[in-house]
Amino acid sequence: MRVGIDANPLRSEHMTGIPVYIDALVRQFLENPAHGLGPEHLLLVARVPVAHLRACLERHGVAWRDVSGLRIESDLYDVRLAPRFPGLARPPLGWVTRKVDGRLLEPINRRLAARVRPTSPVDVFHWSGDGGRPHRVPGARRNVLTIHDLTPRLFPETHDPHIVENFEHLCAFARNEADFLIADSEATRCDAIEHLGIAPDRIRAVPLAARDALLQAVPDETVRAVGAKFGLDDRRYVLAGGSLEPRKNLPRLIAAFALLAREPDMGDVRLVLAGARQRGAGAVEAAVSEHGLTDKVVLTGFVTDAELAALMRGAACFAYVSLYEGFGLPVLEAMAQGPPVVTSKVSSLPEVAGDAALLVDPYEPESIADGMRRVLTVANLAASLREKGAARAGTFSWERTAAEHVRVYREVAG
Repeated sequence: MRVGIDANPLRSEHMTGIPVYIDALVRQFLENPAHGLGPEHLLLVARVPVAHLRACLERHGVAWRDVSGLRIESDLYDVRLAPRFPGLARPPLGWVTRKVDGRLLEPINRRLAARVRPTSPVDVFHWSGDGGRPHRVPGARRNVLTIHDLTPRLFPETHDPHIVENFEHLCAFARNEADFLIADSEATRCDAIEHLGIAPDRIRAVPLAARDALLQAVPDETVRAVGAKFGLDDRRYVLAGGSLEPRKNLPRLIAAFALLAREPDMGDVRLVLAGARQRGAGAVEAAVSEHGLTDKVVLTGFVTDAELAALMRGAACFAYVSLYEGFGLPVLEAMAQGPPVVTSKVSSLPEVAGDAALLVDPYEPESIADGMRRVLTVANLAASLREKGAARAGTFSWERTAAEHVRVYREVAG
């Protein structure tokens, strides 16, 4: 069986979300013979030049000399402006960009896409669901698509217009053209069935796992050094890891922390928001200022995996109160590093957390504040969550995830 994989996420400089997913799958296929998908069985396709993709993968630790049989091809058909230059999709030029893309470049795009084909046939082509525009690949007998979440459909206001537009194209492909679908969680599978009209027997939930870099033990001296870098010293802190995008619900988390910070025994506690600036960062900064928390909230900006692991290890509480997640990798990664976790009782998060986290209402700052307060003040509860969290994180593995993907490929290929 030969499998083609949409490798576009691997061009990313920062390995989070979908890039983590594809990176982990490719590593498993290449490094674990049990999966039966070695270099001679894989074809990676990306919308960037091969040399650029190779450089990205080498930076992420793939030793090409050890997998010289692995084939990579470029698929440069996407000529639209918005995906290549996201800034042009925003005001004041957004409406011009949409007209140019829709009326001029999209028809060209479709004609070019029709000519894209692997140089040798594959039994299954796996689309990564990274926000591009999947299509039936000539030379592929079957097409599989991963749906990671439905945020562009359920929360369109939290995304740039071209992302929402691309997602609607992905939805149409999922309904009408994909031979089989994979979801990151049972919650996402159910959302796809309900909101996209997918037949239940055409989609399967395959859970993800924590990044290897965030499973490593962090020495105490590293925890102290990273804490000192961000001005934390020996203070207690609540950590929220991830990007600053709107669906992460950070303004409500900040409002909840403001309630907590007023309490007499919470004066030393800090809130650390670890993640790169994205759409919605302005609202986060405004909330910090509005609640008078500029001296109690730390905005780290982008952090490396090693820094994030150290921050997780040193946190008194990890708060992940997102409004919607297709899976919620940060919850598992935090559990692996040890802090007690407070997370939302919506979408996939209860499914991922099990009984190893304290679940709160993400729409109610009082509920979030109460969850953090309990973790910070009830020692037995915190200890229990730490123990359960470590055990819970250990039940997920990329080996299992990859094996389930191979099972799907074989069933679809027949």
